[in-house]
Amino acid sequence: MGTISSLSFTLDNPNQTTNDQTETSDNKKDYIKRRRISIINEYLISTSTHGLKSLGSAYNTLHFLFWFLTFLLACSLMLYFIVQCIIEYYHYPTQTIIEIRSETEINFPAITFCNSNPFRYDKINESYNNYLLNTNCSYINNNVYCMKQFINDLFNSNNQTQIINYDYVINDLLVDCNYNILDCGNKSKYIPFIPDK
Repeated sequence: MGTISSLSFTLDNPNQTTNDQTETSDNKKDYIKRRRISIINEYLISTSTHGLKSLGSAYNTLHFLFWFLTFLLACSLMLYFIVQCIIEYYHYPTQTIIEIRSETEINFPAITFCNSNPFRYDKINESYNNYLLNTNCSYINNNVYCMKQFINDLFNSNNQTQIINYDYVINDLLVDCNYNILDCGNKSKYIPFIPDK
């Protein structure tokens, strides 16, 4: 029924149909244009980029122009600095300063000798055997537990000289020492140190 009335209308006034088609075509183009602007505006409002968000929510032309120029300036500065960094990188700048100084008076560095086993077996064995005789421990029992108890008792007694006597001396550890062509084998300068644990 709609087609018949359209045909009858077309036959009666052909010029009117052309105007209606033009208006419909203009309305369609206007709708597409408004839809595109709406999509862009919706993106601008929902984006997390600060300048674009303000651009999308601009309430007049001056406000829009301000945020557009601000965003354009910020992007231009960012691009400028990125290009400058890339140019600087590809110049491969290096700065090497070599200075040879001959100094005869240099403080001797601190040297630490650490042995994973702080006690010499030949020195501690006799005391350990005496400890086993005086306590309930024996070689048959848990030997690791007995040794641990012996070491704990030794440290709890706070007898530093006894601990040092069981320890390695510098002559056992230091064979030879030269630093900056100087002899550093003076073993009297080495100080024994017993850590807390």
